[in-house]
Amino acid sequence: MYRPNFLKRLNTYLINFMILMVISNCDIFSPKKEQAQIELTSTSGRVGIIRDGKTIYKESGCELCHSLNGERLVGPPLNGIYGRTITLNTGEKITGNFDYIKESILDPNKLIVSGYPPAMPNYTGRITADEMEKLINYIRGF
Repeated sequence: MYRPNFLKRLNTYLINFMILMVISNCDIFSPKKEQAQIELTSTSGRVGIIRDGKTIYKESGCELCHSLNGERLVGPPLNGIYGRTITLNTGEKITGNFDYIKESILDPNKLIVSGYPPAMPNYTGRITADEMEKLINYIRGF
């Protein structure tokens, strides 16, 4: 009959899926992992900054135009920006630091990276000082 073969194949697919999830350390099988992360976050300031910065990065739409892996998107990649020499469209060279990143977020058309269009929206009044610090510390980690 056709049914036993179907069930046998389905069983094989499910076993392979479960093996893949275990190998990739997928957390769909461990709901307590999230709770442990929250507890860890509350006891360690650095972990909290990274986690909150990542949330701000995603929710503010940064990831839509800026990569953290060197990929060229609408805006320049942000990995390694902290401490790197950046060439602006005016030819001026500046160092990527906290103040530069903050100014680029609040007034993005003031210091435009060479080779990129002035396409970023202004975030003045859309991000708090605390969120700004968390976001920049998150970016700094790449």
